[in-house]
Amino acid sequence: MPYFLIDGESIYAKLHQPKFHWLVFSAAPSGGQAVKADLESQYCEFVECDTVSLNPHVGEVFGSNKSFQVLLRPDNHIGFLCTESSVDRLGVYLSEFIGHS
Repeated sequence: MPYFLIDGESIYAKLHQPKFHWLVFSAAPSGGQAVKADLESQYCEFVECDTVSLNPHVGEVFGSNKSFQVLLRPDNHIGFLCTESSVDRLGVYLSEFIGHS
């Protein structure tokens, strides 16, 4: 995961728990709320979810100014990046890599 600041604080300040982190990068403050609810009900023991403001600096870091999601592994490496707002892909990833269904 690249290093960058959000509101003057390192992105890594949000990544305390030794879990997977589903980060929703969105310009809308309510971006990703439906997915967050699904994640919390299905995968709360494995995944922490957070919405990050998609400001111009973050868009420059990732090369996109459109909303997207990032799954970080517990070691803070990117597991995958996607543009769809769905828990399905996360479920497939968790099933393949940690045996959760």
